[in-house]
Amino acid sequence: MNENIKKYIQKNILRIFLVVVFLLFGLYLLSGTFRFYLLNKNIDPNFIIGFLTTTALLLSLIQSLYDKRFNYNIRLVESIESKGLSIIGKLLTIKQKSEILLSTLRQYKKVIESKQIYKDLNNTLSKNDIDDGMELIVAYIQTHFQEVSSEWNDILKKLGIIGNYNSSIVLNYNENINLIIKGVLFKNESLDNIDDYIIKAENINKEIDELAFNMTEKIVSKINESKGKLKNSFDFKI
Repeated sequence: MNENIKKYIQKNILRIFLVVVFLLFGLYLLSGTFRFYLLNKNIDPNFIIGFLTTTALLLSLIQSLYDKRFNYNIRLVESIESKGLSIIGKLLTIKQKSEILLSTLRQYKKVIESKQIYKDLNNTLSKNDIDDGMELIVAYIQTHFQEVSSEWNDILKKLGIIGNYNSSIVLNYNENINLIIKGVLFKNESLDNIDDYIIKAENINKEIDELAFNMTEKIVSKINESKGKLKNSFDFKI
C-alpha cells in the first residue's frame, strides 16, 4: 500500500505542489485569520504572493521541460519501432526469397527429368527484391539493433549460397535446353549435382527460417524494452 502511495506521489508531485500553492493562495485571499496570522508573525503578504507566484512559475517550467523530454522519448521509441518493423519486413522478404529459390531448384529437377521446357517466371536471378532499401536496413541494424548484426550477416551469406545454387542450375539449364528436351545424354557438373544442391538448399532454408525467427524475437524484445522505458518515464521525480 505504501509503495502504491509512493508511486502515486512520484507521478503527480507537480499537481500536488500546484494544488497546495493554490490552496494557500486562496486561504490568503479568503481568510482574514490567516492574513492576521501572517501580520502577527511579521510576514509581508507581498512576499507570500511573490513566493507563491514564483513557485507556480517554476513548477510550470519544470513540467514544460518534462513534457519536452517525454515527447522526445515518444518520438525515439516510435523511430525504433518503425526501423525494427522495417528490418522484420526485410527478413520476411529474405525467407520468401529462400523458399522461392528452393522451390525453383525442385522445379528444374522435375523438368530436366521429364525433358520439358521451363521458364523462370519468378525471375529468381534478380536480386532487386533483396537489394531494395538494403542500405537503410543495414544502417538501422548498425544504429539501433547491433545485437542482431552477426545473425544478419549470416542470413545474407546463407541466402547467397542458395542463390548461387539456383543461378548455376538456371544458367546451365538454359545453355543446354536443346540437349535436355531431346534427351541427349551429356555431362554437366552443375546439372548433375542438382540433387545435392536441393538437399543443401533445404538445410540452409531451415537455417534461414531459424535465424529470421531469432532475429525477429530480439528486435521485438528491443522494441518492447524501449516501450517499457518510456512507460517508466511517467514516474517523474524531482
